[in-house]
Amino acid sequence: MTNLEKYKAALDQAYTESVDKTLSNLRDGIKEVEGDLLAPNLAEDEVQAYEDEIEMLQSLLVASQNHKFFLEQEMPSDYVIPKLQEKFTPEELDTMLELVQSELYNNFFSVTMNLEQEYSNQLEQQVDEYMENLYSGKGH
Repeated sequence: MTNLEKYKAALDQAYTESVDKTLSNLRDGIKEVEGDLLAPNLAEDEVQAYEDEIEMLQSLLVASQNHKFFLEQEMPSDYVIPKLQEKFTPEELDTMLELVQSELYNNFFSVTMNLEQEYSNQLEQQVDEYMENLYSGKGH
């Protein structure tokens, strides 16, 4: 496995695990608040607050599920690696990927982080547009 293949696998795995963890945490949060809602003797404003929180968490869950859907269409490495290949020769890229374990990777790390953020922003924009279309009646 080349350094680039190792990087691709690690990047995609880390991003996928992060999204999966977010989905799991949101599902757990919804269950917890739904449990709180079952408590006896809740005042009307407490019930409303719990219902509002559930609604917000469910909205975040839908957005995160859409994030996962778009992630499955284009993994971070599908976006990041071609951009890196534009910026660096194959030899430079291979050398930098080898050096990622050392202290000499600051430039590469900075470029990579910027590209990952760019990808994340693009993905969020796609999700936002999808959600906007969904709620405005233009969705699928």
